[in-house]
Amino acid sequence: MQAQQDTSGRRIAPDSIMMHVETHPVLLYATRNRLPYAISQINDDAIARLNEPLIEPLLNSTPGLWMQSGTLNTNRISLRGVGYREPFATTGIKVYLDEIPLTNGVGEASVEDIHPNILSGIEILRGPSSALWGAGLGGMILLKSEMPHENTWRARIQGGSYGRLQADQQLSLRYGHRDQWGTVLHYQYLNDDGYRDNNQYRKYSMTWMQHWHNKQGWTIQSFLHAIALKAFIPSSITVSDYESHPQIAAPTWAMVMGNEDYKKWISGLTFGYASQKNFIYRGSVFGTWFSSDEVRPFNVLDEKNRAYGTRQRMAWQIHRAGHVTAGLEYYRERYEAATFETLPGGIKGTQLSADRDRRSYLHVFCQSEWNIMKHGNIFAGLSSAWSRLSDDLISANVPASVFPTAGMHYALTPFLSVSASLSRGYTALSLSDVLNSDGSIQSDITPETGWNKEVSIAVNKNENLLIKMTAYIMQVRNTIITRRIMDDQFEKLNSGQTIHRGIEVETRIKGIDDRWSWSAAYTFNDHIFSEFEDNGTDYSGKSLPGIPRHRLYQRLSFKPTIPVTVSFIHHRVSVVYLNDLNALRGNGYHLINTSIEYVFRTSGEWCLTLGAYVHNIFDTHYSPMFQINAPGAMPRYYYPGKPRSVYVSVGVQHGL
Repeated sequence: MQAQQDTSGRRIAPDSIMMHVETHPVLLYATRNRLPYAISQINDDAIARLNEPLIEPLLNSTPGLWMQSGTLNTNRISLRGVGYREPFATTGIKVYLDEIPLTNGVGEASVEDIHPNILSGIEILRGPSSALWGAGLGGMILLKSEMPHENTWRARIQGGSYGRLQADQQLSLRYGHRDQWGTVLHYQYLNDDGYRDNNQYRKYSMTWMQHWHNKQGWTIQSFLHAIALKAFIPSSITVSDYESHPQIAAPTWAMVMGNEDYKKWISGLTFGYASQKNFIYRGSVFGTWFSSDEVRPFNVLDEKNRAYGTRQRMAWQIHRAGHVTAGLEYYRERYEAATFETLPGGIKGTQLSADRDRRSYLHVFCQSEWNIMKHGNIFAGLSSAWSRLSDDLISANVPASVFPTAGMHYALTPFLSVSASLSRGYTALSLSDVLNSDGSIQSDITPETGWNKEVSIAVNKNENLLIKMTAYIMQVRNTIITRRIMDDQFEKLNSGQTIHRGIEVETRIKGIDDRWSWSAAYTFNDHIFSEFEDNGTDYSGKSLPGIPRHRLYQRLSFKPTIPVTVSFIHHRVSVVYLNDLNALRGNGYHLINTSIEYVFRTSGEWCLTLGAYVHNIFDTHYSPMFQINAPGAMPRYYYPGKPRSVYVSVGVQHGL
């Protein structure tokens, strides 16, 4: 990766730690097309076209990743099959908003907390190939916040089926000497009554982002995001209910009006510096606060979470051919939980339990990238993680482990390239993971780890053509399984090994005149238990449940006239096994959505956008999320998806 030049002609080392750092007037970057591992990008145009309130359609447009959404507040992400067993959370995947980790001290991430309207782009790294982002076994999702480039005011309102009302307002400003200052303010209100009973959802969120830079190369960026949410929980239902009356909620959850009511703050302050001597620094301090009450049939859960930390990294150019990045990330969290008896109507009764956990981890990393010959580059890195988990009575240390990575990329022609990488990753443990059901420590449980090997071939010609195919195999040891003891009590144990094999194909084609475009992401999964025994049953050779063998997401857009854009989205998911024995299967589905948008621009600074969006135009009966290994005599595996739904929107933008 060769050094770039700023507007004054100075040579600056490319920034492997962020891939791009804007330090006006300097713009540093390293093209992703030369990275020797699988990475997908979602740009601001794709974000602007989003018609759903969730980030799910954007993430599902990338191969290897599947985000399931049972409701607006019930989601799970799996990357290359990692995270498929967690009932109600995303694990094994690192998630960052710029330099702020959105993954907590036990490896759980909530991507849905950040609404896409404040983002300028998203990057998804599949597999633990980059040492810079924590060696998450599944990979990493990087959300990039939007910084203002001009003075604008934007407003958009959407309404439609099942009580949907979403209103967004955003003000972006550049000001000060040489536009050194930038401010973004965004407010969102979202109400959705839901298709199912006990499915109402209401959220308020406010975001403030501040940016400052100077000509010496310094940048300071602050971020503050506040959320207030009240969402009722219909939960999953049995197969008979799913087939006959899918709109109902699980009876036990409907009886107590199960819901979650929470407030959250996410904050961060980031510093950057790009010197004239091929040195780049980027550091941040961050903090989050979370308070939640969740009414459940078996108890009422009160949670409080406070976390803070720092992330620091630096990059140096070495000679003209390479550079090194090194840094650390420290995170500390205090988690409090109490359960109470659930009385009729969901009223909180007698206290049943109280827990206070403290979690901390330290992650250090180093990575180097070098140009070789004229058309190739290699990279290698090491990361190491150490964590400590404790409560008022006991503590457990997870020993530090080393996770190496190495890879190469070579351009055979200006448009054709090949790459390969080898890396090792892990998933984090929580205190509950290392405890037996009686509260004693399981001294023999260890984080699951795996080696990932992948090769890619890519054809890339400007922005008009991209075809990339990646084949990988990941061998995961010490696989952690979740065994349900009671409704809200789980036990974790290491049990055998899994093999994750797959092929990922990503395609983007755009017409020369930009009148049409087609993109597609296809994933083939062959994930099996290589060694797995539980309660005397041998599951070796069985497919991992909760992961479709085939998944295809494609989008076709065209402009019959310049102001009008028509789009069709097709999402194909094949059958999904619902338990480890592969005895039950959830049906696959084809889901087709369509949208039409008309953009009217005046001769002044005004822009008016009118849009209509139809979800599930063929009224397909499908389940967008499954509960794997659901317990009980009548297990509840299914989260029914919305039938045909229609939404209209009006957007206004004005340059200030």
